[in-house]
Amino acid sequence: MSRWGLDSEMLFHRAAGQIEQASGYTVVRTPGNPDFYFGNLLVLDAAPSDADRGRLEADFAARVGTPPRIQHRTFMWPVAAGAAAPAVDGFMADGYALQETVVMLAEAADLVAPPRPHTGLEIRAFRDDADWAAWTALNIADDGGRYPEDSYRRHLAAKQRMYRQLSGQGRGGWHGAWLDGRLVAQLGLYFEGATGRFQAVLTDAAYRGRGICRTLVHRVAQQGFARAERLVMLADEHEHARRIYASLGFAPRERLASLCWWPRG
Repeated sequence: MSRWGLDSEMLFHRAAGQIEQASGYTVVRTPGNPDFYFGNLLVLDAAPSDADRGRLEADFAARVGTPPRIQHRTFMWPVAAGAAAPAVDGFMADGYALQETVVMLAEAADLVAPPRPHTGLEIRAFRDDADWAAWTALNIADDGGRYPEDSYRRHLAAKQRMYRQLSGQGRGGWHGAWLDGRLVAQLGLYFEGATGRFQAVLTDAAYRGRGICRTLVHRVAQQGFARAERLVMLADEHEHARRIYASLGFAPRERLASLCWWPRG
């Protein structure tokens, strides 16, 4: 099975965290960002079932952490082609969220220009603290209270430090689309070897449906292919964004799934 999604994910875990191989899973810890739900997790070799829950939760506690420092539990795994839905109703009944993610990939010859690119945008790499302050504000607004705000702000601050560190090392950067001086869309693109990995494509909710996301992704992908043979993008199985990426030439290659529990309210 190819591992474009997991291998490109490890780029960020190696930059800011710790990776340890164990029997049946990989342990990922990000000590500087305990609120990073997908940076402190067990990456399982195969899908879990409810029968595995007690063992996995105990292993997570022992190897990743427990409250008050680690408030969540996250398990991720590659989805085998043709695999049946995992038997995890017990997890979900107790508040775990099951997420399915499509790993999409494009090479330079695959890239398709948007039919109606947005022509009024200023698209450029982030330059200064003001750009990153706008990044934080856009993320907070998009979250809409899904996560506890204090822990989410800590998480964003730690993620920002990691992204800016990678940029300082020449390993990629963050890019934005500005309209009338306002940051309305953003994404990251970072590199390891011949692979580029997009991160956290986000458009302001008030500006969606205008071709802004397509225009930004296409422009940054064009620049990325000057450095990489392939670009990897992750999209939620059920999000509209997946269709946007497909329209630009990104094709599904594999799938990932995850279970995550975090404190609500």
